[in-house]
Amino acid sequence: MQKYNVQSTLGEGAFSSVIEARCIETGEVVNSTTVNEIDALKNLKHPNIITLKDSFRQDYRFFLVFERMDQNLLQLTTSRKNRPFGEDTIRSISRQILEGVAFIHEHGYFHRDLKPENILITGLQVKVADFGLVQRLDDHRPLTSYISTRWYRAPEILLQCDRYSSPIDLWAVGAILAEVIMVRPLFPGKNQMDQLHRIFKVMGSPNLSHGTGGIWYEGALQAKHLGVCFIDIPATGLSKIIPNASPEMLSLLEHLLVLKPENRVTARRALQLPVFQAPVPHYAAGDRQTLGISLHPLRTTA
Repeated sequence: MQKYNVQSTLGEGAFSSVIEARCIETGEVVNSTTVNEIDALKNLKHPNIITLKDSFRQDYRFFLVFERMDQNLLQLTTSRKNRPFGEDTIRSISRQILEGVAFIHEHGYFHRDLKPENILITGLQVKVADFGLVQRLDDHRPLTSYISTRWYRAPEILLQCDRYSSPIDLWAVGAILAEVIMVRPLFPGKNQMDQLHRIFKVMGSPNLSHGTGGIWYEGALQAKHLGVCFIDIPATGLSKIIPNASPEMLSLLEHLLVLKPENRVTARRALQLPVFQAPVPHYAAGDRQTLGISLHPLRTTA
């Protein structure tokens, strides 16, 4: 029996399509995603993770039904028109994303496709969404290197390292939060090589020691193996690239955006850094205030 009437198509992604539908029985309007691979959400119940409300098969396709959200983080930053967010807003967004990511990792998964379009917002509530590329941490099968959107792709993926794991999510979070502060992308690479160059220009090349990051021998060897030529580039430093970041936010970014994956901070440890020690606004689901913007409907999660 048909349970939902499709209202409209909201967006098309590489691994899913997002539609707006109305439940025939209750009249509730929801967002629904057709998916190719996903099963983790049944185990991931958290205030900062999108809620899976239902699933059904229709016309030989399988659908997952999620709570309706107003917009994504890309739309939020774009709506600012280069006007920076306040510190409380930045810290609230940061904390909520990290809470969601910490829960994902602590329950045996990593996301693999974190980007502003996959961070959804309603009022003051922030939720991680789009788990089409989610992977179990205990699954040791070879993983593809073509995942996530280039601007948020960790250097170990760009360099096609044999193994990668949850630290790639923390790199993506760092790039996302830098974008929230700057109201523009931190590493907007035009292709894979340009992306690496932009990262090395700011963070330094992998064969040099950078603060707490240390020398990343595997990255340097992999770059040589791929024929990637780079000179010994000293780190420019995030403080020069993001001068408007508070010292506490800058410290958070410096712990997240570390070239050497094993030296990147975990999500749970990041939540213990000084930036979150002062009271951070904690908003309950259903709070209809907004993050300083006028809301508009979700258009895409591509």
